[in-house]
Amino acid sequence: MKTFFITLFVFISLTSHSQQLDYTRKYLKTIVRRQMVEIDQLLAENSKLKKAEESRIQDISKKEEQNKLDCNKAVEDLRIELRFKENEIKELVQEKESAQVALRQSKRVTELLSNKIADMQMATPQYSSQNYVLPEPISEHKPARRSYSAQRTTYITGPRGGCYYINGNGNKTYVDRSLCR
Repeated sequence: MKTFFITLFVFISLTSHSQQLDYTRKYLKTIVRRQMVEIDQLLAENSKLKKAEESRIQDISKKEEQNKLDCNKAVEDLRIELRFKENEIKELVQEKESAQVALRQSKRVTELLSNKIADMQMATPQYSSQNYVLPEPISEHKPARRSYSAQRTTYITGPRGGCYYINGNGNKTYVDRSLCR
């Protein structure tokens, strides 16, 4: 009988142990399930964060690319404007040079015409006491100056032998030396 009680005691204690093990097993399974749910939630959140970070990186890359394109466009626009301004400056310089050439030619033509007019006036001189100027007396320091006049134009021989007259602006206009002889 004693063995019976021992066997019964062992059986009851094993059954009790088995129930405790089942309870512990169920409790651990519950904990593991909760942790698995938390892990899945953390993985999902991590995936969302990665996607958000990738999206931000793509946005930043797009903005950088757009900024580069805008800068390149602005630089190209400035280059085009610079070329345009350079061409305008070249055209203005060419216009200035051609105007200077035209001015020099105009001065030459004016001088030639005034010489021709003076020659024509000298060809038919009309002497009178009003338009004839006597030469200045010769001094030691100044060479002789002779003046000739034809129709209100008085020709003057300068210290080095040049022939000129004083124009309407008060400036000397040089003419052929033959007009002063």
